Amino acid sequence: MKKLNVWLKGFLLVSIVLASISTTVSAKVIKETKVEMHLGNPIMTVNGIRTEIEPGTRIAPITLKSRTYVPIKAIIEALGGKVNFSTEKSEIYLTMDEDIIRLRYNSKVAYLNGYKRFLEAEVTTINGVAMVPIRYVAQGFGLKVNWDGRTNKISVIKRIEIEDEEEDSEFEFVTISNRDSSDDDF
Repeated sequence: MKKLNVWLKGFLLVSIVLASISTTVSAKVIKETKVEMHLGNPIMTVNGIRTEIEPGTRIAPITLKSRTYVPIKAIIEALGGKVNFSTEKSEIYLTMDEDIIRLRYNSKVAYLNGYKRFLEAEVTTINGVAMVPIRYVAQGFGLKVNWDGRTNKISVIKRIEIEDEEEDSEFEFVTISNRDSSDDDF
């Protein structure tokens, strides 16, 4: 009987300790931001919400020399990046996460994190709005870019994987005993 009491006390102690432990479940969640535009249309959608690309300008994506140009500022900002202009140097600085792309107006030269690259077409401006061939910029930032020639739709998609930690409910243990309540040793 004494061994049974020691075993039951040990079991009860372990049950209490385990009951106070909570677990954390970690899951990877994909967050997606999608920007869609159509050639000649000054409206874009960001995750399904319509907005004017460059408010008050009527600027829209265009095709020049067989390349698709987009107003870059609106797209980069919609995807969580930043855009800075240097009028002195005629340059555009695009930043997203840890990456930086530096472009120069009327030039096919671009710098991705300091490394020199060449664009298929020059960066230009239309009515004071920076227009950039989208494919290089999107791919430089690890974004997915799609072109639907049937509908003239450009889609730029940013997917990021984030750790989503959710606290699980705490363990609950119920100890069932067949002990006789008259046993005072416990």
